[in-house]
Amino acid sequence: MSPESWGVLVGIPLATRLRAATLMGRFEEAAECLRVPVPQAMFDTPFGLCYLRARGQYHLATGNAESALVAFQLCGELLARWQIDLPTLVPWRTDAARTCLRLGRQKLASRLIGEQLDRIGPRHKRLRGAALRTLAATTDTTRRPPVLWEAAQLLQECGDQVELAHALTDLGVAHRVLGNHRHAELAVRSARTVAEQCRVELLRRSLNGTAESVLADPATMAAPLPGIATTRVLTGPPAAGTLAAPVGAEVAAPMSELSAAEQRVATLAAQGHTNREIASKLFLTVSTVEQHLTRIYRKLKVTRRRELSGRLRWGPAVSRAESTVPARAQ
Repeated sequence: MSPESWGVLVGIPLATRLRAATLMGRFEEAAECLRVPVPQAMFDTPFGLCYLRARGQYHLATGNAESALVAFQLCGELLARWQIDLPTLVPWRTDAARTCLRLGRQKLASRLIGEQLDRIGPRHKRLRGAALRTLAATTDTTRRPPVLWEAAQLLQECGDQVELAHALTDLGVAHRVLGNHRHAELAVRSARTVAEQCRVELLRRSLNGTAESVLADPATMAAPLPGIATTRVLTGPPAAGTLAAPVGAEVAAPMSELSAAEQRVATLAAQGHTNREIASKLFLTVSTVEQHLTRIYRKLKVTRRRELSGRLRWGPAVSRAESTVPARAQ
């Protein structure tokens, strides 16, 4: 079936192929999509929005941020003209915010991502997760990990593996900057697993051999994370007592088999906290923590603490200090 015979519907297959090729780093294949003639009438339909967004993502991935911003803003203008500016239709604000960060327009990026978060509810996990990941890049370094943690949870729950791989990488970099090496190492390991599963080749290469945050790498379709662009990311095996299992790894028993109290203890134990530290954080006695761990080991079929990271999924934040995100992200 020739592109001409599709009419305005051609925007859908072209956008799908363009975005997939871009994500996998096949830029020549992506460029071929842009050379396919499209009817002008397509841009008067939602199919044109899909095409414009994919074109913007291609430009952003290939280092042409200005052209990317034009494409994303045009999406916004068309939606406003049609009076259907719904974030669930095309999340152009998130895309534009990431592009603004690439261009050094921090204030505009903050405004755009704030507007996006104001427009989406908690049930839109994919959109909210992507927006929170972008929000993290606009916040102070010390506030990024909890925001990225929440983003990773939402993205895993909704099944957006591509965005999840990016969020986990950013989380690893943020932890590395703050000196949380064990957390950084496991987040990057998890990101690598997800990237390999969904064949995001450029991200996978970045995780295997580069020192840059995904948000600082034009080839990975995201915006720069200020102050992190030259940070080394650990890529070796995980340290004992780490944060969570690589997403997608085989899990012997789901977190749902644990009680809420056991989940909190298990998460902290997997992060490498001692029993005394866990007791202090959760306002428990050390004896109670030990009893929880005994039940956790039995339910998850593990015999020692270091095995917990291979049995846990991304669980809820375990303390107010660790789960607090900027007010706008609530």
